Amino acid sequence: MTMEKQDGNPKFAFLYGGPFNEYYRFCVNMEIQKLRGPPPPLPPHPGNGCLGPPPVESEAIRKMNGQKEQLRQQITDSERNLKAHHDAIPAMKEAQVAQAIVLSETQKMTQILANVNFDVSPLGAILDQLNTGKCSKDLVSTSRKWIFEHCQTDQLREVVLTYLLSRVKDSQATDNFRLNVLYVINDWAYQWYVIFLLFYSTSGTNSFNLAKGSVLIPRHKCYLATYR
Repeated sequence: MTMEKQDGNPKFAFLYGGPFNEYYRFCVNMEIQKLRGPPPPLPPHPGNGCLGPPPVESEAIRKMNGQKEQLRQQITDSERNLKAHHDAIPAMKEAQVAQAIVLSETQKMTQILANVNFDVSPLGAILDQLNTGKCSKDLVSTSRKWIFEHCQTDQLREVVLTYLLSRVKDSQATDNFRLNVLYVINDWAYQWYVIFLLFYSTSGTNSFNLAKGSVLIPRHKCYLATYR
């Protein structure tokens, strides 16, 4: 209706494609859009960081995640077991070496006794009683007497000392037993010291009995029976 009334009016030339016609059409379109309602929202730009709601996790994805967790746990358990085994290797090697040493020393001792045909089983029986904690004083004296009476050569004395050492190094030996063996050796050594001291320092000595552990000294009319 306005276009009919203003036909030919230069002030309304924009209605007929004249100057400012584009602006006029822009304003008309804006008013039409207002009447129709707001436009739908634009989709988010890929780089603006705005993500939509996460998709619903499917059953296959949940199953796969569960398998991954099981594998992760298995790897952790395997690494823990491997570390424990690795940490135990030094102790295992130490035990094996100790066992090998004991076996070697036992075989060596058996061979030494066989070479000199020397039976230490009576002495071993006495030492076994010492190791059980029985009357140590009498057993120490009995052990010392047995050694003195049966070891009359340097070779046998060396053998019996080696045997005593092997008994002391035994893992089953108690600390009290080791101390008692030391007493045996000390008493035996002291007895030899006294005998040899008297034998070499006294003139006129004409008898020296190793088996009896005694020295006869006629000049002084004195008879020494050590530890008898």
